[in-house]
Amino acid sequence: MTIIILMIYNSSRVVYVLVMPNIGNKGDDMSFSTLKSYSEKIENYLRYQPGYPNKLINYLYEEAGLSRESVIADIGSGTGVLTRLLLERGSRVVAIEYNDQMREVANRLLGDEFQRFVSLKATADNTTLSDESVNFIFCTKSIKHLCIEKCRNEFFRIIKPSGAVILLYNRLNQEDDFIKEYQKLIKQYQVFNDTLPDSELSEDEIFEFFSTTPYTHVSFSNQQILDFEGAKARFLSEESLPAQWDNGYQEILTEFQNIFERYNQSRKVSINYTTETYIGSLGKQLLRL
Repeated sequence: MTIIILMIYNSSRVVYVLVMPNIGNKGDDMSFSTLKSYSEKIENYLRYQPGYPNKLINYLYEEAGLSRESVIADIGSGTGVLTRLLLERGSRVVAIEYNDQMREVANRLLGDEFQRFVSLKATADNTTLSDESVNFIFCTKSIKHLCIEKCRNEFFRIIKPSGAVILLYNRLNQEDDFIKEYQKLIKQYQVFNDTLPDSELSEDEIFEFFSTTPYTHVSFSNQQILDFEGAKARFLSEESLPAQWDNGYQEILTEFQNIFERYNQSRKVSINYTTETYIGSLGKQLLRL
């Protein structure tokens, strides 16, 4: 059995290491090609996933009570996109991420740079944190696929009486012509029919989570501006697309380039989102009165 190790670098540091045994039925060449394809999807995802707008972070620290003294649990923190923005404001952030590969990337990117960064392998409904240990809990769509009641009970346990939960996600603008054709192309060439669950939280789910306690809803415009290489890399990070050796791979690249040519302005395209943000307490302070 052949073991292949591929390292992905960010600047001068290794940020992702993937080790995989012999894959496929076509020998070592297919194994390396498979690994290379998956690693490129990972790298593209890390580089081109949408971030969060500065206006949101400013609002949280100027209007919502966050400060340098805040202890924050970032639930489902992934590779640390949001975690970094909170650490840059000086807060202490406990990144809760169960996926080993995502957590390892975050550790490599943030561990040496920020002394107030803590990383834990845990889940939204079992964070392993102490009772009443955090001021704020951030959750970026990770409760969507878990039991909302279990998550709420866990958040209630770990949050301080004066604390707040902040649920947020980037909602893609489905009405942009570029995105319409982008998604149509994915659907046309996807290599399996199973799709990932919808990442957006509905108003009913938000209401169910906060239950009888009030919450605030604020929205912020968010945008990615990408040149052709960036847009192509984001496109190729889609999990359901064919690998490089699969039938249709070159055709899909040609069609994507045609879409880019139709909608680019000054050789760039804009991908627009709305960052939906919900802020509320869980009524813990009221129970103490």
